Amino acid sequence: HDRNVLIIEPLSNSRPESTFVLQYYDKEVKTDFGCFNIAIKKYKQGFQFNRMPEFAYFDFDRIKFPLVLRIWKEGDSFVPFGMAGRKKISDFLTDRKVNLFEKRKTWVLCSGNEIIWVVGHRPDQRFRVTSLTQQVFCLEFKKIQ
Repeated sequence: HDRNVLIIEPLSNSRPESTFVLQYYDKEVKTDFGCFNIAIKKYKQGFQFNRMPEFAYFDFDRIKFPLVLRIWKEGDSFVPFGMAGRKKISDFLTDRKVNLFEKRKTWVLCSGNEIIWVVGHRPDQRFRVTSLTQQVFCLEFKKIQ
């Protein structure tokens, strides 16, 4: 029972434990929950950003490779795009009214020890594209339904 709605999930739907690695030279990374399309583009005035949550853009020079994709864990935090302060992933997902089953299956993309994207939700403010950005690391996530 979650926010006055009954949600039923199959018993076999356990929390995934695997991790995946994304490199800057990859064009596509397939996982058991979706596919990531990757591109590196030069940044210039008028750059077109897709504002849908399946897309994320980062300043290429601010991230460390390889990037690691994993399920979020208790205590994880990041600085949501558009905010100044840190927020725990658990609080961020609760604020977005993500149900318990989806919460357990939420993935994060990490650069070193920092989360740069709560996949399908929000990138981290600290890795955003700015007027000083030379190259943009572009990601598109296509979820398996």
